[in-house]
Amino acid sequence: MSEDEHISLKAAYAMGLIIIILFGAVVYLSVSIISINNNGSYFNAYVSTHGNTNDDYNTLLGIVNFTQATVLLSNQTVSNTVGRSTDLAMTNPVPYAGLIKVQVNSLTNNNNTIVRMSYSSNNTLYGSFISANAQSVGVGGTAAFTVLPTTDLTFSFGTVDNSAASEVVTITYYY
Repeated sequence: MSEDEHISLKAAYAMGLIIIILFGAVVYLSVSIISINNNGSYFNAYVSTHGNTNDDYNTLLGIVNFTQATVLLSNQTVSNTVGRSTDLAMTNPVPYAGLIKVQVNSLTNNNNTIVRMSYSSNNTLYGSFISANAQSVGVGGTAAFTVLPTTDLTFSFGTVDNSAASEVVTITYYY
């Protein structure tokens, strides 16, 4: 075999090897594209059956940032007699951790108005507990309470000195 034929044979082997490698690469890329398309179809199908709308995401974002609000009680007159407080049990559930804002305006100019919020909660995440907090609002003002999810929420309105009083109350739940 001559030197030129030997070089031509080496070139043919090299060219054959390159063709085999390129063929393998094309097959690999084709299989990868098919796999990506199948996964894309799978994920698209999942999103279409389990996805949320933009409104859903905006609502969730609002909950995270406490921008959602529900009025639990609006401008209700609450009166208590001497030595007694008035309890108001809320019928609205509190589904998320949040903040309760109680706006109180005394009708009797009693400077001793006090607001108490109590609730109990039973949750697998943080267990069972009872919480009770009180804040003085004077003649009028705002009391703010943090709250965890509950269906058992009660507010008590009274005075520090157990005198009679009447107030206009608005309670807003921010979540």
